[in-house]
Amino acid sequence: MHRYLIVLMLLLIAGPAQGLPSCPEVFSLAYDECEGSYQYDNGDRYHGEWKKGKKHGFGTYVWTNGHRYKGQWTAGKKSGTGQYTWSNGDKYVGEFHEGDYHGEGTLTYISGKTVTGEWRKGIPWNATSYSTSGKAAYAYTDGNALCLTQ
Repeated sequence: MHRYLIVLMLLLIAGPAQGLPSCPEVFSLAYDECEGSYQYDNGDRYHGEWKKGKKHGFGTYVWTNGHRYKGQWTAGKKSGTGQYTWSNGDKYVGEFHEGDYHGEGTLTYISGKTVTGEWRKGIPWNATSYSTSGKAAYAYTDGNALCLTQ
């Protein structure tokens, strides 16, 4: 598990392996097989790879509330490996599918508490929650939490 997270972090730091051409200056469906930036009407920003006018490949999306996602996209949705960071510093690093935490990953709260293991559609599925001291606090089996401390 630790080797997997180290490899994931290296991929996130490295960014995309290929150099795509720059996207046209004016956003359109012409944003195809290119790299570029776009600021949405609500102030959200995306910089990264595009395909057929959608976020696709590696990119970073920053919401106006300070949340940030850096990682892989498929057809406009978070999909593959990535890191989602909330404005308060909480962070999820792992796999995504169709925009949800889905697969192996770790959610780390700013307090130091963590939830690590398998996620399904944003829910810890077969995972363990650890306290700030590193003791296992909850075990999740098929999405159901069992308290391990009394």
